[in-house]
Amino acid sequence: EILRVVAKAEKQLGFNVFIVGGLVRDLLLGAPFDFDLDFTVEGEAEKTALFCQEILGGEIRVFPKFLTCKLLLSNTLQIDF
Repeated sequence: EILRVVAKAEKQLGFNVFIVGGLVRDLLLGAPFDFDLDFTVEGEAEKTALFCQEILGGEIRVFPKFLTCKLLLSNTLQIDF
């Protein structure tokens, strides 16, 4: 569901969004993956996170110095943009 929401954000906002980090490694190795998803956004990470938050809920933390943000969906599930 999360990947569908991020893809919808990409399409509606017009930003390119890429899966990066440990999830890519785990998928390539066929290994189980944890609940820390990392995305790179060619555009505005905060807008992308806010779009996803509207659908998925959760809490956003913005890191303006790095132009990144985190969407906390639960104690164990977080998405970094």
